[in-house]
Amino acid sequence: MTNSKTKMPIQHDVVLSPLKLGGVNSIFLDILRLSCACVVLMHHAVGIWQEYGAAGIEHTFAPGSFWWLVVHAASHWAVIVFFVLSGYVIAHVTSRSISFQDYMVARLSRLYSILIPALLLTAFVELLIRVNSPELLAEFVRGASLPRYGITLLLWNELWLFSAAPKINGPLWSLSFELWYYLIFGLWLFRKQLVGGGWLLLVACLVAGPKILLLMPCWAAGVLAYRISQHVKYLPFRSIWTAIGIVAFSFFLLSYTRGWPGNVGQSPLYFSNQFLTDYVSASLIALALVMLPQKSSIQIPAPLFRLIRRLGDLTYPIYALHMPILIVLVVIAPGLLGVTSPGLPVLVVVALTATLLLGLLAERTRDLLRRLFTAVFDFKRKLFSLAGS
Repeated sequence: MTNSKTKMPIQHDVVLSPLKLGGVNSIFLDILRLSCACVVLMHHAVGIWQEYGAAGIEHTFAPGSFWWLVVHAASHWAVIVFFVLSGYVIAHVTSRSISFQDYMVARLSRLYSILIPALLLTAFVELLIRVNSPELLAEFVRGASLPRYGITLLLWNELWLFSAAPKINGPLWSLSFELWYYLIFGLWLFRKQLVGGGWLLLVACLVAGPKILLLMPCWAAGVLAYRISQHVKYLPFRSIWTAIGIVAFSFFLLSYTRGWPGNVGQSPLYFSNQFLTDYVSASLIALALVMLPQKSSIQIPAPLFRLIRRLGDLTYPIYALHMPILIVLVVIAPGLLGVTSPGLPVLVVVALTATLLLGLLAERTRDLLRRLFTAVFDFKRKLFSLAGS
């Protein structure tokens, strides 16, 4: 499918793995993505705590209160931030010479290094519920399980107008969106390398369907932000503090704003239901990225720099693994959820610690997956060469 090219070193997805954009800017991105992952974790932790243990906390998380804003209204906003950051960093990665194969191998190996453990953990939790707490099946399991795991493994779970990820791990919806954004952008960027590249791009868009395409402008806003930031040398008020202020403004403005044209999670568009509101969120975050300075006088101590970078690299496992772990605690340690127990703080700390440890283990599979996907692409190329000879 590809023309003969000299293979370039594989570049990695830096929204989900190491980023080389300059000290202060990379720290800003790491803190932003880590904060967004923690917002999503808190959203699910509070929801479980309210549902299964803490009956007397309605006053703390009343609609419109600060904590309600953080753990409920801002959760979807956080995922939109992930999309913008992803597009921004993919634009950075592909600004250097790289082949379509190396691009896709890097994307797939990073996605699957966490997706596979996430699905295994999800399946284990479902089995635990079936054996120990069958009364929770209606709450955490929907429909036939096996097809859902198979479809999600292929990252087809959000194609067109259905949403099929296992309910135990709802955050996996965005991984399907990410894969199709990687593929569609890659097919567009490398279309001259590919035989029938334009047709492949059209087919990918048709397969992805309206839900995924409706939110692609959010992802593309990150690409545009990177390209503007590289070509525009001077902007008034360009500084790290301006970027922080725009992100904060976006957080409070969009968290208090009604989703438009619909509410997230409802059919037929599910997580794309408030796409117009999401465009505003994405535009503000993209503006914040444009305002990042090309140079900064801020000095960050080396140990703190390394710590933040390492934690930022673990954003993906925090996001993709926390939900099954929270549900495990409902099944095996319901005492943690009581009003008189340590409750929510312990729930969050246990889930966060477990996801970090599992993420460190999962990272070790990335090289193996990279070799596997490279072998698949090489086999495909040889197959097409034989077919054309």
